[in-house]
Amino acid sequence: KEKMYGRDIEESLITDAFCRVSSGTSEAFFVGGFSGSGKSMLVNSLRSRVNAVGGYVIKHKFDVMSQKKPFWGVIAAFNQICQIIKDGSTHQGLAVIAKQLLGEFGADFSLLMRLLPNVSLLSHEFASPAIEVEAVEAMNAHSVCFILLRFVRVVSSPRHPVMLVLDDLQWADDTALEVVHTILSDTMGSCMLFVGAYRDNEVQMGHAIFDLMEKLEISNVRTTKVFLTGLDQEDLNTMISDALCLYPRICKSLSDIVFQKTKGSPFFALEFMQSLRSRGLLQYNFNQKRWVWNENIIRTEEITDNVLHLLSSKMKGLPDDVQTLLKVMACLGTSMNKSVIGYLSKSSECIEDSLKKAINDGFVEDDGAGSFKFVHDKVRETAYNLISDDVKQQFHYNLGIVLHSNCEGNEGDAIFLIASQINHGKESIMKNRELCITVATLNMKAGKRALDGCSPNTAYSYLSTSSTFMPEDHWESYHDLSLRLSFLMASAAYSCCNYEEAELILRGVFEKALSVEEKLPAYSLLSTRLHLIRTQMQKKSKESVRLAIAEMRDAASKSDWNFKNKLELLEAELYSFEKKHDQAIGSYDASIASAHNSKFIHEQGLACEKAGFHCKKMKDMTRALKYFRQARQCYEEWGSSMKVDFIQKELDCFDSQQTNLNKV
Repeated sequence: KEKMYGRDIEESLITDAFCRVSSGTSEAFFVGGFSGSGKSMLVNSLRSRVNAVGGYVIKHKFDVMSQKKPFWGVIAAFNQICQIIKDGSTHQGLAVIAKQLLGEFGADFSLLMRLLPNVSLLSHEFASPAIEVEAVEAMNAHSVCFILLRFVRVVSSPRHPVMLVLDDLQWADDTALEVVHTILSDTMGSCMLFVGAYRDNEVQMGHAIFDLMEKLEISNVRTTKVFLTGLDQEDLNTMISDALCLYPRICKSLSDIVFQKTKGSPFFALEFMQSLRSRGLLQYNFNQKRWVWNENIIRTEEITDNVLHLLSSKMKGLPDDVQTLLKVMACLGTSMNKSVIGYLSKSSECIEDSLKKAINDGFVEDDGAGSFKFVHDKVRETAYNLISDDVKQQFHYNLGIVLHSNCEGNEGDAIFLIASQINHGKESIMKNRELCITVATLNMKAGKRALDGCSPNTAYSYLSTSSTFMPEDHWESYHDLSLRLSFLMASAAYSCCNYEEAELILRGVFEKALSVEEKLPAYSLLSTRLHLIRTQMQKKSKESVRLAIAEMRDAASKSDWNFKNKLELLEAELYSFEKKHDQAIGSYDASIASAHNSKFIHEQGLACEKAGFHCKKMKDMTRALKYFRQARQCYEEWGSSMKVDFIQKELDCFDSQQTNLNKV
């Protein structure tokens, strides 16, 4: 099982790719093939080489049972680097890396800590800082990509290249793969080999995988693509020869039968051989001191040519408690965290014994990173099929209820597992109004946690599910819950660039809110999304902006200190959109003055920045330069190096233009 056969060319290609990356560049390597073709074995063949030269190998396997949070998996993979660096570095080396990270991120270091908590392992001086609301608002998918890019620039180098392995890409989404594109297309020092494995027989054109390949090609990122098929008869014979410790010519007749049954699939072939041994059709003869078989009997025996049937027969011979454990694991995905095992242990004392039995029988293994996983996707698929179709949904639901009751209000990240499992019981849940509210609240908690964790697509999925459990009269019967859910959904929709949906939700809030105070979070949300006005050209969007202005005037009349500058900036953006230059300048200046008087230094900077871009668009370069300089000063006082760098690039353009004019 540990040796690779028939993949010499592919092994050479992936090794060559890593050697090029070790010279100071970034590349992509895609491995396509059916389940059981040896994709993981090929990728793992490079791990020892990477470790030997001081590289960092990080890995994430996407999961069909948890497609709602693929972005989190990629972030978690990068979080692994910090532990690897700590384990392999001296105190002096850690101090150097810590200093480099502080120098790169500056005032934005708190964002890095929030995204990758394991950064705290690199220095005892790194403590999780309090995050300002403004910083949290900024953590959308694009800013996450940029933060990870800056992190990789620091930790990767020709001496320490990063190898990012993402397995089962067929279950990834656009946001997860955008991280890969952002880092690989970097031209300022990233040193990373991306290896993506996927089942090419399970993806259609238009999938995010092919979008990523196209983007990498446009960005001139070197990309290698290989496709694995079954082993040919000669390579399969060599594998069986090694397994039985016999000369290839002796076992060729057996390997021909195995090839006929398995089409050369390495995983299936090994399972098939084990099934022959368990049925007594392949035996070790102590007199002859070798394995023996009767190929005529094997040919005439009705032995299935389906690996799932082989595994199923094997599993059905296990004790009931072990089968139940495998079913539970299959419902959760390809792996199960040890913390989840702890929750389940409260309801079943024999779960640890069952786990040991599953490991000893070769179905499950400890991944060494705090989880137990199936040894192969086909094993998980077989375990899941042990649950009859007519009770699958109820099994998921019951599992979720057990986990929820055992967590005792401390769900943590387990909230995603719990909500996903319970949601399978929607048909029965909808018959109980009180239970609907409980499940709606549970999904809302999952959505908020995902939103806080920079995964808006995941958040929107859970929040949308939450809304489906709300009764028709929810605004009247559960007013506070409806308000909270609406604000979260609107925020998630904005972060997913689903602007029309966000505006529709906020319109509902304006209609159903019972007071101006209840509308304030909606005003605040609108004020943080002012840039959307420039990208929305539809009449419907302009109507939404005018509605927001009217509503905000009402709020500003009651809280002039808090909302006056937001109202004036919103009006300025609308004037800019309508190309009313003088009115726009008047409103921008008013917003800048109001923000200054209210000591909202970051909002003053935002108003200056927006005014600068407006003047640049209108070819009023003198005013644009003035506003950009004011914006830089505000952002420097606020302490945001990311915004300072962004504005400085605009100022550098002005300096470059002036230099060219002087030359003329």
